[in-house]
Amino acid sequence: MLRFEETMQSAFPNPEDRAFAEDRKNWNTLPNLQLLEGSQNESKGDTPLAEWAKRTGKSAVSFYVPANTNLDLANFKPFIEARRDAIRLKLLAILKPEAS
Repeated sequence: MLRFEETMQSAFPNPEDRAFAEDRKNWNTLPNLQLLEGSQNESKGDTPLAEWAKRTGKSAVSFYVPANTNLDLANFKPFIEARRDAIRLKLLAILKPEAS
């Protein structure tokens, strides 16, 4: 458990960001899912998202977030918030299309 705490401390020096990242309600929710197809998911494995995206040439837009969103773990909270907004807008567009 000490290793987890040390990892969280170093990844999230800001206590507010660390509390957000440690909160289980932010883990297994739609905005935190990788949304990768089978072969992509297998190639990513446990590789951090930013590292895997760089290696495979993926941009932030590939992950349903604005292009300027930082994919590093330290930016977990802004990533989740941006992705939550992007997914919500996409779903609204699908579920409530404007009248033609």
